[in-house]
Amino acid sequence: MLQLFEGSLVSMLVFFLLLVGLVGLGWRSSSWRQRAQHSEARLHTLEAAHKSLQQELRHSQDQYQHGSQQYAALGAQKQSAEERLAESRERVVFLEKRLQTVQQEAASAERKLAELRVTHEERQQAYIRLEQGLLEQKKAMQLEFENLANQIVEAKQRQIQTTSKQSFEQLLQPFREQISQFQQRVDHVHEQSLKSYGHLSSEIKQMLEVGLQMSNEANNLTTALKGDKKLTGMWGELQLERTLSAAGLVKGEHYLSQAMFRDEADERRYPDFVVLLPDNKHIVVDSKASLVAYEQAVNAEDAAEQERLLNVHVLAMQQHIDDLAKKRYDQLKGLGSPDFVFMFVPIEGAYIEAMRHNPRLFEYGVKRNVMVVSHTSLLPVLRTVANVWMLARSNEQAHELGIKAAELHDQVALLAERLRRMGDSINQLNQNYSKVVTATAGRQGLYGKVQRFKELSARTTRDLPELDFTPHEVTAEHARLEQVEPPAEHETAESIAANQ
Repeated sequence: MLQLFEGSLVSMLVFFLLLVGLVGLGWRSSSWRQRAQHSEARLHTLEAAHKSLQQELRHSQDQYQHGSQQYAALGAQKQSAEERLAESRERVVFLEKRLQTVQQEAASAERKLAELRVTHEERQQAYIRLEQGLLEQKKAMQLEFENLANQIVEAKQRQIQTTSKQSFEQLLQPFREQISQFQQRVDHVHEQSLKSYGHLSSEIKQMLEVGLQMSNEANNLTTALKGDKKLTGMWGELQLERTLSAAGLVKGEHYLSQAMFRDEADERRYPDFVVLLPDNKHIVVDSKASLVAYEQAVNAEDAAEQERLLNVHVLAMQQHIDDLAKKRYDQLKGLGSPDFVFMFVPIEGAYIEAMRHNPRLFEYGVKRNVMVVSHTSLLPVLRTVANVWMLARSNEQAHELGIKAAELHDQVALLAERLRRMGDSINQLNQNYSKVVTATAGRQGLYGKVQRFKELSARTTRDLPELDFTPHEVTAEHARLEQVEPPAEHETAESIAANQ
């Protein structure tokens, strides 16, 4: 369009010049040359003006193109800004919902923690009551067994001669050994419980000392370990294992080190430590040590430089949290773990400085299901785990004691039943003996008739011995066996243990 305009303008100028020449030629032929010269000068002027207009036109075209490009760029920027604004609004809505969810989860976790504390206290009280009940049962059973054994021995001594007494002692010996073993087992359980509660304060003091020692050692080894990530990681795992041992946990029994698990993609994963819980539950604890920036910040003399290094230290901690969250240990096959893991910081000072410098660092980890802990904050959790195992062992031992007591009760009841039958047999034998004595005694009895043979015959050489014709009354009451009732046929050791 601009080129067409330029051609039209040039044509008009040429036409105008020709018209001027023709008019001048017609009207003033005498001054044609002067006018021609004037027209030529005018033509040069118009050509110069034409060139100037062309330059201005090109400049306007350039400005128009530049403005069009700027307009297009501004339109794209506007659209991008609107898209980012929409994304930001969606992100704000998502973060608000996520914040509400985290707050609800935190409130739920606090309620669960309170419930766990109440349950733990109730279990402790139940354990104390169980221990007292076991002591009372121990005393009562010991007294009952002693009385029963004494009664059985005394009854047997009154009924049987010396040879029978020896065999009866051999019969009772296994039961005495079982009673002795049962008493030793009860004493052992009681002694273990007293030791556990008696040494609790000293163990806590020892744990605090271990924590201070680990912190001092960490500060001393910081310079030596910085720069070597592999050595630093091994040292952090060693400190974590010392914390596990200080809490009273035993390797292989209460926790596993570098155990192999597989994720959903069937790839191998090796968590640093897996704490075992009753009922096939687990807690994953992974050690992460950041030493370089922290050590430089501690030794920095300039406050601004120290602030910068602490920012670097916090960023390193956040990077560890992100790396640990991506591993998703809670989704490993065969691992009954909650939806969070513990990230252990072996240096107490590094943990404190990071939390002080960025108070939202712990919340940053919680949002990613990573609990950042140190020795002092992890130790109470591990100690609670040790107490849970102690209660589980105590419950298992109490259950075993109940089963052993039921079995011993069944055996003693069986012995009492056999002794009662023996007493019935003795009583029946006594009745038969009394009948024979009654039939034999007296002048009209067999003994009296045979005795008269001696009076009639002088050829007898032996006298009849004197017989005790008094009947003997030996009943089950003499054996004092009525106090022990035999178990019913349908009653087993397991049912008795359940009642215990």
